[in-house]
Amino acid sequence: MWTSYVTTIALEMVVPGLIGYWIDQRLSTGVVFLVLGVVVGFSVGLSHLMRLTRPADGKQDPPLTPPEQ
Repeated sequence: MWTSYVTTIALEMVVPGLIGYWIDQRLSTGVVFLVLGVVVGFSVGLSHLMRLTRPADGKQDPPLTPPEQ
């Protein structure tokens, strides 16, 4: 189960960059679409990772407080 999550997030981060590289090669635009693809891929992958690590019930852990003396 976790293997599919990790694979999906990795592909979400890598594939847009590869597509951007391919577009740059086809249009001879330097690295414009590569950089755009990397930024989009990183954003989407990070967003998915954050949703994956969020608690299922939507409750957040209480903030950490220093121990009382």
